[in-house]
Amino acid sequence: LPELEVRYLFTQLINAVDYTHTAGVVHRDLKLENILLTYHGLDQSAPTLYVADWGFGTHYLPGHATLTERVGSLSYCAPELLTGKTYIGPEVDVWSLGVIFYAMLFGM
Repeated sequence: LPELEVRYLFTQLINAVDYTHTAGVVHRDLKLENILLTYHGLDQSAPTLYVADWGFGTHYLPGHATLTERVGSLSYCAPELLTGKTYIGPEVDVWSLGVIFYAMLFGM
């Protein structure tokens, strides 16, 4: 995607993930396939981004590494998930966001 479009979409994605983390929820399966775009109103050039498929989503306790489940898509997984270490939650979503950002800019 063009850099300006990636910036526009990725900003929406970061805001959505930040909102869920602030609410104590972690997605754990962020990937391109779970990002939906819709076009509303007269301005068909500005899509709205939605995060879908919350099947692996769960609540977490900030500051407490209590999650251990190995979930999500392998190519988007953080090292904590692959090695079976305990994790708090948001860090695995942030890792996936980095993979998504790379894929949006350079393809996969």
